[in-house]
Amino acid sequence: MSKKQRHTNDNYPTPANLALEGWKLAQQYSFRQDKILEPGCGDNQPFLVHALGEKCRSWRGCDVRDVKAVDDRIVVLQGDFLEGDPIGRYESFDVIIANPPFVQAAEFAQKSISLLSDLGCAVFLCRQSFHTRTKTRDEFWEDNPPIHVSTISPRPSFTGDGKTDGAEYAFYVWAPWIARSRMACGGMYTTLGWTAWDKPKRSMQA
Repeated sequence: MSKKQRHTNDNYPTPANLALEGWKLAQQYSFRQDKILEPGCGDNQPFLVHALGEKCRSWRGCDVRDVKAVDDRIVVLQGDFLEGDPIGRYESFDVIIANPPFVQAAEFAQKSISLLSDLGCAVFLCRQSFHTRTKTRDEFWEDNPPIHVSTISPRPSFTGDGKTDGAEYAFYVWAPWIARSRMACGGMYTTLGWTAWDKPKRSMQA
């Protein structure tokens, strides 16, 4: 298996409380939230679940694994987000929000940006090392600077036992319509923020 390929068992669910903070950012940086997509949604579809309480028209997810939707309003398609066409070539979305596989984060972000509606945004939960410039990411960051980066505290756990992997995480936000506005007003820049979330406490066993 290639280092860049995603394994079908690469499944690290986003804690519900943290997914809520990501959804709040999506609401802040998108003009509307009619059509929502969560690529790599997994079994829990954590970001889509928070969007269900909003006046959206479409809740869509996709995953390489065969997973069931947690709600009748959600449509989950099986397929590789980066290969083939599981979403639809001419689809566009107001919000694309995800916790992508790290080794493919740049590819996920690049495709997501291309699928945004005119006033949409993409919000990704990634390790902060994602923003480190490398030979493979230089072109991506040059062409796609985020409009906002929000560092997450406390450090999240994705394993259900409260343990962390030692990495720092952040939400990265892309909204081309806001980027164009900033360029028109003198130049593109990235704002920095801080996401403080209510991390679940580890259960105590007798």
